[in-house]
Amino acid sequence: MITCLACRLKAARPYSFSLSLASVLYSLYLSRAPKMVCAIVTILCTLCLHASINIIDDYFDKKNGVDTSGSIYKSFVDKTEYTSSEWHLKCFLALTMLSIVLGAYLVMQSNYIILSIGITSISTTYFYSGGPRPLANMAFGEFLSFIFFGPIACYGTYYIQLSNIDNLQLLNSVSIGFFVSCVMLANNIRDIETDKIAGKLTIAVRIGEKTSKKLYIAFVVTAYLISLILRNWAVLLSIPFAIMIIRNFLAPQKEKLQNVMENTSALTLLYAALLCLKF
Repeated sequence: MITCLACRLKAARPYSFSLSLASVLYSLYLSRAPKMVCAIVTILCTLCLHASINIIDDYFDKKNGVDTSGSIYKSFVDKTEYTSSEWHLKCFLALTMLSIVLGAYLVMQSNYIILSIGITSISTTYFYSGGPRPLANMAFGEFLSFIFFGPIACYGTYYIQLSNIDNLQLLNSVSIGFFVSCVMLANNIRDIETDKIAGKLTIAVRIGEKTSKKLYIAFVVTAYLISLILRNWAVLLSIPFAIMIIRNFLAPQKEKLQNVMENTSALTLLYAALLCLKF
């Protein structure tokens, strides 16, 4: 039983959950005195949607031949007796249904704006990897991760709490979004060879590894600049961690990119926490 749960939890890539939690938790901080039930439901709904994205992405990568024996990253699809393709599909459907139920509560506590965000989020979750023309194959990965895990998650959470978005500090969601895009970009750089063979035309495939690495660094620098413009000096405390990650990122071994992704996910949550400090 423990082995079953451990394998299935790993299949959802829990290390990446810090990416979606960063914006949500930061927005709850900005709301000052959050409505606790709504806050908890928002966090659970966010985690369900994030897990469903990871699950269905692995499912379609395996189905479409993107995940092969030559891939650096081996998904959990059919890797164990507990993580079959059928389980991935059922898990995606269950997580999606749970997201809908949780989202319905948030809509009742808010209005149609949250409903439109929910519908768009769930639709994008499927069409990113599935459908006749997956968005992942059209170099939309970095943009979608930026917009949904950054501004939409941040502004949506804040709106649920206060029914307005009148807070200049919400612009920090843009910097959080850039860090999320860094994780997606590192993922696509790692898989550039197998993605190219499978016809998955990510940004990394289109512009090449060298330019993609420059883009990663540009995302990181831009994220810090935005927060400094907004006078959030505390984020400077995370720069040594960011430099360490970039050094590993520039290493020639692509096997290190998995660690870069995990560390960048942790950096994103640390960065969001530092945004809550005022010097």
